[in-house]
Amino acid sequence: MDTSGDSTLTICETGANDPEFLMTKTPLLILRKKAKDAVFATALETHGNFDAPIETTHGIYSRIQSVKTVYSDDTTYVVEITTAEKSYLFGVSLENKEHSVKAGGKELKWTGYSTLVSV
Repeated sequence: MDTSGDSTLTICETGANDPEFLMTKTPLLILRKKAKDAVFATALETHGNFDAPIETTHGIYSRIQSVKTVYSDDTTYVVEITTAEKSYLFGVSLENKEHSVKAGGKELKWTGYSTLVSV
């Protein structure tokens, strides 16, 4: 997480005005960055399985190791998602056309709004 320059990192908890503390508290970080252009990328990963009859869990830890923006311009963005096994490039654009960009040391070509390739 880059906190250089004009940026701040705030440690928070989600919740509402709950004087009885009945709601679940979830810790979070908020990165505020002063910039003309900024791209924030994240990945949602479903993981974990609870087996009720034997009261065990399986696969509860995330496999994603990193998420980073490797290319961006006015209309096109490429994000690299890395797991222990492999890496993926996810390209997304605001324009439905042919795209060709250099991202993450690779040339990525696709037609349409988005693509996902294993690298």
